[in-house]
Amino acid sequence: MLANIIPLRRLPSGMDFFTYSVPKALTGEIRIGQLVTVPLRNSPIIGIVLSYLNKDDKNDKLKPLINIIHNEPTFPSDFLYFLQDFSEFYGVSLGTILTAALPPLTARTATALSVFPLTPASTAKKELPLYKKYSNSSEHTNYLMESIIGPTLIFVPEKYLLSQLYNSLPKTLQTKTALWHSELGTAAKRRIWFDVRNQKINVVIGTRSAIWLPLFCFNSIIVDLEH
Repeated sequence: MLANIIPLRRLPSGMDFFTYSVPKALTGEIRIGQLVTVPLRNSPIIGIVLSYLNKDDKNDKLKPLINIIHNEPTFPSDFLYFLQDFSEFYGVSLGTILTAALPPLTARTATALSVFPLTPASTAKKELPLYKKYSNSSEHTNYLMESIIGPTLIFVPEKYLLSQLYNSLPKTLQTKTALWHSELGTAAKRRIWFDVRNQKINVVIGTRSAIWLPLFCFNSIIVDLEH
């Protein structure tokens, strides 16, 4: 078996993946979207499984995949293909996109994290206006609460607005709400990113860099204070 692996490296445009052989012990476990360890030059690096081929490895020059870090895929395949289209549209490598889309990881830190099976998002739909203008803070809060349908990502334009919006939420919701901005430390980014991925957080309030959180885990996205 062969596997095409996206290295978590900023590579030139068009260089999206490298092909590795899959050891027989891992052929029944390989899945699209998994975090894996592979050799690159003389060092092990982290990568994401893009695809695999059920055919014998007849190329002795191919290096073998080292190990699967998490059995459960970090990304669902459809979202991974969305990122592939995204990378082609902007003319950058898929490895560059995934490096931005994931928090800083090493083989050691990734192994210490867990990835759980995803629960399908709710199919319940609620008709909401695409744009809402409010006249005071009370109206703003009420509309915000009406708009939070399941896991929700709320964008705000500036960092100082994060705590302001957080404090407007009910205490019961604050305990399941995370704040995201580009100045967070590496450990905090890893913790929040994987908590979102594992569906442990109901609401994230973030600045523009929150666009790199796992969007497939949210039922709704709100752009607040856009004026």
